[in-house]
Amino acid sequence: QCAFTILDCSRFGWNPESLSDVMAFAVAGSSRNDQWAVGLDGRAMRFEGLAWNTVPTPVHNTLIRAWANTPDDAWAVGQSRSSPPLPSVVIHWDGQAWSEVPGVPADEYIDIWGIGPEAMWIATPSRVLAFDGTTWTPVGTVTGTPIALRGTAPDDLWVATQQGPLLHYKGAGWVTTDSPAGANLQF
Repeated sequence: QCAFTILDCSRFGWNPESLSDVMAFAVAGSSRNDQWAVGLDGRAMRFEGLAWNTVPTPVHNTLIRAWANTPDDAWAVGQSRSSPPLPSVVIHWDGQAWSEVPGVPADEYIDIWGIGPEAMWIATPSRVLAFDGTTWTPVGTVTGTPIALRGTAPDDLWVATQQGPLLHYKGAGWVTTDSPAGANLQF
C-alpha cells in the first residue's frame, strides 16, 4: 500500500493538529494564537491558543481560501455549486460571528487578500475586485486567469495566473512579470 503519512514530521518541528469538524481547504491567521481552518460545506474551526473549536458560518459552500487581518477581521471565499444551487460567496468574521458580505458582484471567487475591513481584494476568473468598506470595484484589466492573489499594499498587488505569468499592480495597471525560471505556480 502506498499512502501519504506525516508520522515522522514531528522530527522537523511539525505537529499534526486534529480538526474534528472540518475538511480544511484553507488556513489563515493573524497570529500564532489566532488561526482559522475553513473548508467543505462552509465549515470553520478556530484555534485561539489551546484547541481548535467549531465556529458556525451562514453558508454551505466549500470555502476554498481565507485571509485574516486581526482576531476580529477574517474573510473567506466559497465556491458555487449546482446541486443544490449556491452562488459563490464571500463571508466575513467580525469577532462575534461569520456573515455573508452583501453587494459583492456575482462571479466565481478564487482568492481573497486584504489589509483591513475597508481594504480587501478578491480574484475571480477574469478580474480583481477591490473593496473600500462600502463598494466593490474592478482593479484594472487582468490578462489571464487568476489562481492566487496576494500583496503588501493597495498599490502592490500580485496575481498568479493559470497561464503562468505573474501580474503585478503598482497602482496604475497590471504589468506582466515572468514567473521564476521553471516555476509552475499552482495553488
